[in-house]
Amino acid sequence: MKRYINANTTLKSGSYVSDRDGNIYDIMMHVPSTTYLGRGYLHLAPTDADFLLNQGLISHDEALSIILYCYAEFLEDEIGIADADEIIPLHKLSLFADYAELKYTKTAKKIFFDNQYRTLGELYAELEALPSFNSLNSIWYPYLQNNFVKISRFGNTVEFRISSNDGYDWNKTIIDKIILPNEKGRNSTTKYNIMRESDKGYQEYFFNATLNDILEQDKVVLSSEILDRKIINGKLTYIRK
Repeated sequence: MKRYINANTTLKSGSYVSDRDGNIYDIMMHVPSTTYLGRGYLHLAPTDADFLLNQGLISHDEALSIILYCYAEFLEDEIGIADADEIIPLHKLSLFADYAELKYTKTAKKIFFDNQYRTLGELYAELEALPSFNSLNSIWYPYLQNNFVKISRFGNTVEFRISSNDGYDWNKTIIDKIILPNEKGRNSTTKYNIMRESDKGYQEYFFNATLNDILEQDKVVLSSEILDRKIINGKLTYIRK
C-alpha cells in the first residue's frame, strides 16, 4: 500500500522570496515585480528598488533612478504626456503610487514623494544626473530573476514561482532547503504548486501536489503548456491560454 506523508507547512499565509540557500525573506511584494512582468515590462520596478535598497545592495540615488524611470514611463505610456514642458497634474502622483504598488513599499514611497518635478523635462533632467537606469537594470534584474524564487501561501496551498534563466535547478533548493525544513507532520496535507514564470505566462512542474507526490516525482519534466494565472473570487486559478 502506498504510504502518504501528511504534513502542514510552518509558513504563515503571505508572500516570501527565498534565495538559493533556502533563506526566506518575508516581504510584502514579490521580486522581480509580478505586476510589471504581467504588463510586459521586463525591467526593475519601484517594489524591486525598495527590496534592493533595504537589502543594502543599491544606494538611495540608485533607487531614485529606478523609481523615476518607472514614473516617466508611466506618464508617457499610461497618461500620454509627450510634451516635455507640460505641467504634470498633481493627481498623477497618487495614480502612479497605485500603479507602482507603493503602498507596499515604505522606503520607495517616501523617496518618490520627497522628489517631485513639475514637468517631464525636469524629470528627465534629474534622471540624466542620477545613476544610469539601464546599467542598474542590466545588473539587478537578472540578479533578482536568478537568485530568488517567489513563494506564496494562501489557505493550505504553498506556491513557488521560478523565473531564473541561467540554468540553475531550483527543485533541489525548493524540496531540500525550503519545503522539508518547514514541514511538520500533522493530520492535514499541504498542497504545492511549483511553476515557471515568464512574460509569456506560467508552466507547471507540480500543481496541487502533496509532499509525497513531490518526493516521488522530483524529476518530473516541465510542462510545455502555457497558462494564465488568475485570482477569481479570491481563489487562485490557472487557465489555458
